Amino acid sequence: MALTPPPPLLRPFRLKILHLNDLHGHLVHLTPAGHEPVFARVVGRVRHLRQRYATDPHTAVLFLSAGDDMAGSVFDEILDEPAALTDDSCVHASYRLYAAAGLDAAVLGNHDCWRPTSTLRRFCP
Repeated sequence: MALTPPPPLLRPFRLKILHLNDLHGHLVHLTPAGHEPVFARVVGRVRHLRQRYATDPHTAVLFLSAGDDMAGSVFDEILDEPAALTDDSCVHASYRLYAAAGLDAAVLGNHDCWRPTSTLRRFCP
């Protein structure tokens, strides 16, 4: 008994992948003329595409972070202080922001792993 092939798709499925990496805590770019909202622009683009394809069953938008999100800004150094880590439910500000922006998944980058595992456990949900 031979298997019959499935009927051809009328439209292929398209997966749009948007990602960020190596932000190093720099959510805005400071310039002499003011600031440029780096993260806000990215999130605006993600939201625009998700709205555009919300009713299209043949398209999906995936928003990812490839890491190195937590290291690099003065705020990260402040959060590394033992006094800032007294609450076991503490989640790093980058990941709270990413969750609010609709990030689907994130991984740790090499610079994120400079922190001790006890700190990473508190920062990562």
